[in-house]
Amino acid sequence: MVETARRAGLRLWTLLAIAALLAAACSGDEASEPDPEEHAVRVGAFNFPESEMIAEIYAQALEARGVPVERLGAIGTREIVHPALELGFVDVVPEYAGTMLTFVTLGENEPTFDRHATVTELRETLGPRGMIVLEPANAQNQNVVVVRTSFAAEHGLYGVSDLAAIADTLTFGGPAECPERPFCLIGLRETYGLEFERFVPLPSSAVVADSLELAEIDVGLMFTTDPAMIDGEFTALIDDRDLQPAENIVPVVRWESYVRWEPELGDALEDVSSRLDTADLGLLNLRARDQEADVAELARLWLAS
Repeated sequence: MVETARRAGLRLWTLLAIAALLAAACSGDEASEPDPEEHAVRVGAFNFPESEMIAEIYAQALEARGVPVERLGAIGTREIVHPALELGFVDVVPEYAGTMLTFVTLGENEPTFDRHATVTELRETLGPRGMIVLEPANAQNQNVVVVRTSFAAEHGLYGVSDLAAIADTLTFGGPAECPERPFCLIGLRETYGLEFERFVPLPSSAVVADSLELAEIDVGLMFTTDPAMIDGEFTALIDDRDLQPAENIVPVVRWESYVRWEPELGDALEDVSSRLDTADLGLLNLRARDQEADVAELARLWLAS
């Protein structure tokens, strides 16, 4: 009970602080405010390129249906974005189902590999808070255990469970927090019985890819939409015991905006979800790495394809 009250108090203070910061930001920049006559739908993103790309695709899809849009760009981390959404400063955000469920329930509801169950729980949690979770895309940015393709062929590796016979001779690379994460080394040990000879903390998925290529590590944790997964040099091992939770892209929308712009808003976002898959995101991420890449043009070309 004490812990619950403490969490509730912390959440309240977080909401109030973010409300004040966002209100101050809006009052200091009148040009960024939407026209109240138009009720522009404010589309926000997390502060990393993939989220910004998906947000731009959403924004253009809405505009194509005649829905006025205000692009808020990369707002920040989930600790900033979710309260902003709940308080009504943002109307639409591209989310990741499993991670958001863990966040909004403070870890009490653990997502599973089952997309339907995870999204259903998310809807039940966010509905009373004035948010609707639309249909998820097939695309998901999920943890994936990766080896060099030549290494997989040499050892006959297809699923993560195939590593069991040789894990104690292998070096595993991943984020520094991996040893404490239930979907990283803890999960690999408890679900698959994997005990690696050595763990190497690495700062990013790109460094994991480089370390795999140079054979500095044998196995790495990457993401399914990582551009490095595209050229065939690496093999993603099948999560054959369903350790990783569903991380499908889901549009999360404020009820007020959804009702005001229905059916155009829902149709636009769910049309994107019906088409977007993991391979699409990987290719978009690859193209977006070019410093001269225009995110708006990449989004336009994908929508037109």
